[in-house]
Amino acid sequence: MIICWLKPRRTLKDSLLLRQQQFHAQLRQQKSPLLTMPGELRNEIYRHVLLDTGRTSAVQYDSTGFTRPALLNACKMIRFEALKMFYLENKFETTVNKYNPSTMLRWYTHFDRLNIDAVEDCTVDDTQPSWANLVEWLRLYHACLVMNAPKCPDILCGLFRMSTTREIIIGGMVSTVEIMRKEPWKKVHKVLALWRAAFARQDDRWTADGS
Repeated sequence: MIICWLKPRRTLKDSLLLRQQQFHAQLRQQKSPLLTMPGELRNEIYRHVLLDTGRTSAVQYDSTGFTRPALLNACKMIRFEALKMFYLENKFETTVNKYNPSTMLRWYTHFDRLNIDAVEDCTVDDTQPSWANLVEWLRLYHACLVMNAPKCPDILCGLFRMSTTREIIIGGMVSTVEIMRKEPWKKVHKVLALWRAAFARQDDRWTADGS
């Protein structure tokens, strides 16, 4: 008679626990001198290096990412301690070219995986119109997959005619999406399409792509 002892399959919870234990074991092996300092002092150093309180501009990112501070590559323990501070206490900004929201979408997906609500903003380079990209951006905004919408002009700017016709049209489209947030996208899309003729009167490049 052959007796076989079957090892029970490791559950997902067990696997995650094991990985966590292995990770913390690796952290304990790190020998960075910075880790010998009190936690409060380390946090002050992290803030001085990562936040650069004298800087007035945001951390710029693009489709390739952003320049990562060297401190975050010092060792796993320092990265573990400092990464959330870097993301949560800095402001990040990107330039949206041709109204293409793909870089923002990757950025928000990255933060979602990290379970971090970072402060993020965008500047729109509006020199190259694209109806298809603008509509896709508004679709993502309608679905709450990106939090930034194309800039909506302030009402006072509109009254004093400091906003362009294009900005006012886009502001109207953003307002439409927000009002119709609970409606299915197909219905919202049909309403947004009515704005396209107004764009075409300003610049016929808005008719070159999309539907």
